[in-house]
Amino acid sequence: MAEELRRQRIKTINDDGIERVSYPPIAKQWVNRFLARHPELNSTIGRTIDAVWIKDVTKDTLMK
Repeated sequence: MAEELRRQRIKTINDDGIERVSYPPIAKQWVNRFLARHPELNSTIGRTIDAVWIKDVTKDTLMK
Protein backbone atom coordinates (compact mmCIF):
# COMPACT_ATOMS: atom_id res chain seq x y z
CA MET A 1 0.00 0.00 0.00
CA ALA A 2 2.76 2.42 0.90
CA GLU A 3 4.54 1.69 -2.37
CA GLU A 4 1.37 2.43 -4.37
CA LEU A 5 0.76 5.70 -2.51
CA ARG A 6 4.31 6.77 -3.22
CA ARG A 7 4.01 5.78 -6.88
CA GLN A 8 0.85 7.89 -7.25
CA ARG A 9 2.56 10.88 -5.62
CA ILE A 10 5.59 10.60 -7.88
CA LYS A 11 3.29 10.41 -10.89
CA THR A 12 1.88 13.86 -10.05
CA ILE A 13 5.37 15.36 -9.60
CA ASN A 14 7.10 13.92 -12.66
CA ASP A 15 6.06 15.14 -16.12
CA ASP A 16 5.83 12.95 -19.19
CA GLY A 17 9.40 12.17 -20.14
CA ILE A 18 10.95 14.24 -17.32
CA GLU A 19 11.83 12.49 -14.09
CA ARG A 20 12.14 15.06 -11.30
CA VAL A 21 11.83 12.63 -8.40
CA SER A 22 12.76 8.96 -7.98
CA TYR A 23 13.09 6.79 -4.92
CA PRO A 24 14.51 3.32 -4.27
CA PRO A 25 11.96 0.58 -3.44
CA ILE A 26 10.57 0.60 0.08
CA ALA A 27 12.64 -1.63 2.36
CA LYS A 28 11.26 -4.49 4.43
CA GLN A 29 11.74 -2.63 7.73
CA TRP A 30 9.96 0.59 6.69
CA VAL A 31 7.06 -0.02 9.09
CA ASN A 32 9.39 -0.24 12.09
CA ARG A 33 11.22 2.94 11.07
CA PHE A 34 7.92 4.76 10.44
CA LEU A 35 6.57 3.79 13.87
CA ALA A 36 9.85 4.86 15.49
CA ARG A 37 9.46 8.32 13.90
CA HIS A 38 5.82 8.53 15.01
CA PRO A 39 5.63 7.26 18.61
CA GLU A 40 2.10 8.66 18.97
CA LEU A 41 0.84 5.82 16.74
CA ASN A 42 -0.07 2.55 18.40
CA SER A 43 -0.90 -0.88 17.13
CA THR A 44 -2.86 -3.75 18.61
CA ILE A 45 -2.65 -7.48 18.18
CA GLY A 46 -5.63 -8.83 16.26
CA ARG A 47 -5.76 -12.07 18.20
CA THR A 48 -6.69 -10.25 21.39
CA ILE A 49 -9.58 -8.51 19.67
CA ASP A 50 -10.72 -11.77 18.05
CA ALA A 51 -10.66 -13.53 21.41
CA VAL A 52 -12.99 -10.92 22.89
CA TRP A 53 -15.43 -11.41 19.99
CA ILE A 54 -15.48 -15.17 20.52
CA LYS A 55 -15.88 -14.83 24.29
CA ASP A 56 -18.96 -12.58 23.94
CA VAL A 57 -20.74 -14.65 21.27
CA THR A 58 -23.70 -16.63 22.54
CA LYS A 59 -26.40 -18.63 20.80
CA ASP A 60 -28.98 -15.93 21.67
CA THR A 61 -26.80 -13.22 20.13
CA LEU A 62 -26.39 -15.18 16.91
CA MET A 63 -30.11 -15.94 16.63
CA LYS A 64 -31.15 -12.25 16.71
